[in-house]
Amino acid sequence: TRIVGRAPEAVVKVTGRTRDPAHLRAHLDYISRNGRLELEGPDGALILGRRGVGDLADDWSSAALADSRRRADSPFSLSVVLSMPAGTDEIALRDAARAFAADTFAGRHDYVFTLHTDTPERFGYALEALDGAITVAEPGTAFTPTPVVRERIA
Repeated sequence: TRIVGRAPEAVVKVTGRTRDPAHLRAHLDYISRNGRLELEGPDGALILGRRGVGDLADDWSSAALADSRRRADSPFSLSVVLSMPAGTDEIALRDAARAFAADTFAGRHDYVFTLHTDTPERFGYALEALDGAITVAEPGTAFTPTPVVRERIA
């Protein structure tokens, strides 16, 4: 009935994977708006500025390339967007994005998230660093990249 009544919904969607260091860097630049938006990691540390974003891209790329379990065609990262209804409170969005990223990625891979709140619709972007471990994860532990609807924000 919520959908029929056109009630606003929060949607989580996998938007892609990066395949090489340049693609990873370009995507981090995009979600951070070229370093103008802060990226938050799992420990709450903030990554600021183009240099910080570049250092993160270099770290994740180096780790992926050095992983002996990684196949040549394995992605470097998984990109997820959290699309929220217009007018969603920025603090509520940040809390929801933080909780989603922690629930989904923590304990498996590094990740960062940020918010885009400069349009009526609000977006949270989460990016998970992938490594060879994704191909040898125990059954049921890997993130299944399918679109899902989350109701974290009422």
